[in-house]
Amino acid sequence: MTSTMSQPAAPVRSLADLRRTLLDAYAALPLASRPVALVDLPSYLNIGDSLITLGELELLRQTHPAMRAIYFGSHPSESVLAQINDNAGVLLIHGGGNFGTIWPKHQELREHVARTMPRATIVQLPQSVHFKTPADRDRSMGILSGHGDFHVMVRDRASYEQLSEAALASLQLLPDSAFALQLPTGGRTTHDVVVLARQDAESTHAHAIDRAVAALGSATVLRGDWASDADLPVPWPAQHRLAARFFSRLARRATRPTIQRLAWHRVSTARMQLGRRILSHGRVVLTDRLHVHVLCVLMGKPHVFFDNSYGKIRGLAEACGTLGPNAVAAADADDAAEHLRRLLREAGAKP
Repeated sequence: MTSTMSQPAAPVRSLADLRRTLLDAYAALPLASRPVALVDLPSYLNIGDSLITLGELELLRQTHPAMRAIYFGSHPSESVLAQINDNAGVLLIHGGGNFGTIWPKHQELREHVARTMPRATIVQLPQSVHFKTPADRDRSMGILSGHGDFHVMVRDRASYEQLSEAALASLQLLPDSAFALQLPTGGRTTHDVVVLARQDAESTHAHAIDRAVAALGSATVLRGDWASDADLPVPWPAQHRLAARFFSRLARRATRPTIQRLAWHRVSTARMQLGRRILSHGRVVLTDRLHVHVLCVLMGKPHVFFDNSYGKIRGLAEACGTLGPNAVAAADADDAAEHLRRLLREAGAKP
């Protein structure tokens, strides 16, 4: 890994290109003969974060099969962090969309390790960045940059531009790690449209989603979200839910890194399979979740999306070249309804 800023990558257009870009970036990580920990993994249902986890584990497996891992988990103990620091190891931080001020606990972890691990190499895996104010950004990035060996990967150009003035060890524009996955297409279709809509602070298009769905008239709609059990649009098969709970507990309680890694892979796989099952129910999909877009692209599922509160979905789609006739960014409710009707016609439905 170089100590200078790399230039933003040109948009890529195929899944094969996205995977190759990720493999090259992960292969360049300085992990050889050093203790490694992967931290801030998702201890909650959100399927998108589990897709990222699977991508990260797969990329590390392919590029660093002999990696000397000492920890995989959500909340590393101070003893784990001290072991990485004292042995000049590498701390990998899980990617996603929590870099900044919307989800402060994750940023507090970054700032904590930057302050307390001066001998470690710290790598933030691909993230979207959003700070409420320039002052918030400058304060936090001053802490991260002050470490001297803090590397950041981002997954859209707006995030890259926000951090381009910071004195980071390196800054790279890369695809989301979930694009490393290769998933089968198909599934049991039961509805014209599956709608997965955020229920949190990043949601800004709830009314537009309602209006777009209402404009579809007699189209059958399956609606919910995938960040909590209570909002799931379809029941989670009991055996899969129980397996996920078992491996989630094991991931949190295991002390051996080989068992931790296995457990995180198993629970993330169960959540990914739930996501695939949900999306398979619809001929087309409407969403405001970034990883619904990513999973639809991986599955070849036609979909329309509204952006989140700070534009991270379109930013990623433009950087990765995943927009197209079957992956549409909606301008408003009427635009979304028009594209959904077109996609349904092309799928053989009669909206």
